[in-house]
Amino acid sequence: KQWYQRRVAITAGMNGLAEYYQSLNAKAAKAIGEELSRLKEADKHLSDAVKQSSGTFECKDVQSRVNRALVAAEKDNNFIYHERIPNIKDLPSIGRAPVAKPTPLPTQLDGWSDVFASLVPLNVQQAATMYASRKDHLIHLEVTRLREATQSLNSALNQMNLPAALEDLSGQEVPNSLLEKGNDVRSKGGVSDLRNMFDELPQLLQRNEEILRETIKNITKKEKSTDCDSALIPLL
Repeated sequence: KQWYQRRVAITAGMNGLAEYYQSLNAKAAKAIGEELSRLKEADKHLSDAVKQSSGTFECKDVQSRVNRALVAAEKDNNFIYHERIPNIKDLPSIGRAPVAKPTPLPTQLDGWSDVFASLVPLNVQQAATMYASRKDHLIHLEVTRLREATQSLNSALNQMNLPAALEDLSGQEVPNSLLEKGNDVRSKGGVSDLRNMFDELPQLLQRNEEILRETIKNITKKEKSTDCDSALIPLL
């Protein structure tokens, strides 16, 4: 019960203070009638606060200021303004005073970094990992092929004794090794013999194809014969 009475007293006290400060605004606006009405209402609320709190709510200082302002306002109105004192219910209610000014929230605070900015979904991370693994595998294959091709090329060059077999005479004369090879070709029939060999290549190719077809035919016949023998073995 005491707690409830104290809450009621505080509410009445706050209402009295609000009416008092609103009366100061009315005084500044030369609204003497509104000032008197609000001062009377403030004095009423403050008296109720003292009564409800049984003297525990201290507002004597505010009450004295309200009483002095009320006496001065009544005196001025009686001798100078003669304004009608409106009913407190006819006056506009006291608006809310802004306690704090709202400010837009910054998109990024100073000295703060989003720990989730670089976070990606699991499926994207798995796909990126698979892509990196596949890329490394393909690069490794290509590098391996390049090394094998390089080794094959080096082996072929070694077999032909190149580039050591090339003799550089700065374009002044034909190398002796090349002259010897030319003489060797001429002694074995020369260009005409080489042309005959080239002309015989299609016939040799056809003959090789016939040999291959005959070989494949014999192998196929042998496989069929082996399959038949294998099928007959369980029947014996």
